[in-house]
Amino acid sequence: AELGHTLLVDAEGAWFRWRGEEVELGRKRTLRRVLVALVDERRRRPGEVVPAAELVAAGWPGEQILEDAARIRLRVALSSLRKLGLSEALVTGEGGYLLDPSVPLRVQ
Repeated sequence: AELGHTLLVDAEGAWFRWRGEEVELGRKRTLRRVLVALVDERRRRPGEVVPAAELVAAGWPGEQILEDAARIRLRVALSSLRKLGLSEALVTGEGGYLLDPSVPLRVQ
């Protein structure tokens, strides 16, 4: 696959590069953790969704969050990742979210 169409993601989620755009997630720890959870699942089982509850646990480790609040927090985090450039790669699935398996992915 042509490198510009490959989604490159830092192993710790510090940045991603896609379609010529590099996005730093440096201090955005929640976004980094959610992105890494999505990348890990994509590498293990392409096409499988990461359940929303798992993404909440990844994004806010150890926090007890009411279900409605957790859903809102997750939606905001995913919306942020989409606005930062992942809108076409980040897919809503049944009961969760996933990185589109048709988008080439490389982790560095």
